[in-house]
Amino acid sequence: MWRWFTHRPTSPRACLHGQATTFIYDTGGQRLIRKAPTSVTLYLGKQELKLDRATNKVSATRYYTAGGDGPTIAARQGATLT
Repeated sequence: MWRWFTHRPTSPRACLHGQATTFIYDTGGQRLIRKAPTSVTLYLGKQELKLDRATNKVSATRYYTAGGDGPTIAARQGATLT
């Protein structure tokens, strides 16, 4: 079961089985960073970089939308397009 609470106004946390996930937002309310027990994700517009803490490897995902702010129609992770 997920429990949500706010540690600081710009840093909400979610807990799952006692392990906290922290979110950091910019002044406009856009998520910048997600810090989880097993990974850290940096959000850069329609891209995200995820560091796996166990392997110390970074993966990148790029999202493609229909129009400027339209729905996501595809995502590319490495050579894989979904």
